[in-house]
Amino acid sequence: MFVFFLGTGRYIEMTVRQRSLSTSEALAHSLPAQVTRLRPDGGTERVPLQQIGVGDQLSIPRGAVIPVDAVLAEGSALVDESLVTGESRPLRRQAGEHLPGGAVNASDAIVVRASRDVAGSTLASIIALLERAQRERPRLARLADRAASWFVVVLLVLAAGVALAWVAVDPARAFPATLAVLVVTCPCALSLATPAAVAAATTRLARIGLLVTRADAIERLARADTVVLDKTGTLTSGSPCVTAVRSLAGLEPRTALALAAALERSSNHPLAIAFSPHADAAVTAVGVREVPGRGIEGRVDGRLWRLGSAEFVAGLARTTPPDDALCLGSEAGVVASFEVGDELRPEAARALGTLRSLGLEPVIASGDRSEAVARVATALGIERAQSRLDPAGKIVLVQELQRSGRRVLMIGDGVNDGPVLAAASVSCAMGQGSAVAQSAADLLLLNDSLDALADGVRTAREALRVIRQNLVWSLVYNFSAVPLAALDLIPPWLAAIGMSASSLLVVLNAQRLAQGARNDAAGRRTVVAPARAAAA
Repeated sequence: MFVFFLGTGRYIEMTVRQRSLSTSEALAHSLPAQVTRLRPDGGTERVPLQQIGVGDQLSIPRGAVIPVDAVLAEGSALVDESLVTGESRPLRRQAGEHLPGGAVNASDAIVVRASRDVAGSTLASIIALLERAQRERPRLARLADRAASWFVVVLLVLAAGVALAWVAVDPARAFPATLAVLVVTCPCALSLATPAAVAAATTRLARIGLLVTRADAIERLARADTVVLDKTGTLTSGSPCVTAVRSLAGLEPRTALALAAALERSSNHPLAIAFSPHADAAVTAVGVREVPGRGIEGRVDGRLWRLGSAEFVAGLARTTPPDDALCLGSEAGVVASFEVGDELRPEAARALGTLRSLGLEPVIASGDRSEAVARVATALGIERAQSRLDPAGKIVLVQELQRSGRRVLMIGDGVNDGPVLAAASVSCAMGQGSAVAQSAADLLLLNDSLDALADGVRTAREALRVIRQNLVWSLVYNFSAVPLAALDLIPPWLAAIGMSASSLLVVLNAQRLAQGARNDAAGRRTVVAPARAAAA
């Protein structure tokens, strides 16, 4: 019976793991199956990704993934490296500059020259780190496996000892006493103690928007005392927005935003989306022309306006530009400047406050610029924040925290977060994150709201309490019943009833977690309605 229950539990765990994305499937989602290679005669050909060699020239269309580490062959390009490095906004790269594999071409079609093959690319190294981290099993898991392997042996030795003792004392009572010992020690309750609670907690977490992808994630989540968060796409929305407007010539900020939105309306530039919420139907631009790497210009009510770099806009009026990177101006001079960044998630401050109240210390680990990370850390009151971290650097940070005795909950969304998600004590990937991050994480945040994390920690801790209660009851029952059965004071039929009752008690205790899920859902419905009414 023990082998049956243990085997069933292992089968369920294996099934859950198989349902989550494997590393190879995640990589297939990140890279194209075929790419366009330029032939020496000037023609093109479609070839499998594995046939790319160092020195091959590839044509990368707008919006496509750069499949291998490469060098930009000519001109300039706007490259989105957020999934690989965590950089929150696209970067302008010039001919001869390095482009990491896994980055996305955010400009017109470009030509790149492969500097590495697929196996040696940045993305492949990230996958290798991920696989290595997943192979390193926790020490407690190994100890539990070794302890479980001895349970059946101890049980059989105990039964054999009882049989031999009764054969010597009263052979007629040897069989019923031995049978009672085997029945009463059948570890149904002990085997159900953890799986029943985990199943109930998994159901409850799913109802609040947290999908459990690894069976032991709940126990590890309950023990977490430090939460390490990526910035781009995790604490922030992942899309650019205007965070500040500075008027330089008495122009109303609303008017400046409307002018910028009119210029950007027909642009495919990644930053154009930041101005779309500020568009005014009464303000339209004609003759719009985009100048790659510098900005955009067009006429509004007959006046020529420019939006872009300070030098580009100032060149229109020959004035000294401000230090801001994005400016708006006309022939009269620069009239406004904008700060474009990644907007904080509206629930981020509230969610981190709740996590702090539960005893979790927040830490930011990002590959983004120092200024952007510092701004987010200040806004959220986070004292420890590190920027410009590559995947290996994030793993080093997490391992340092673990060596100091911390149990780390890692939250991320990008390809570059995959290895550190696998290396953390427990990890969670955002629902809109990359396939690599989701395959490496123990939990998946389906509703993309950080509020569910605090509920998840509370549920995991409650589940751990239930597991402990079930284990204590199972052990007390077994230690109390075994001597009685060995002394032939409990007949086999009564031992069977006691075993069944013990198992039923364990299951009913675990069911309280699922009942709590229904109460949580009802509570959220009750709270949401007044909140909406107050907002109205």
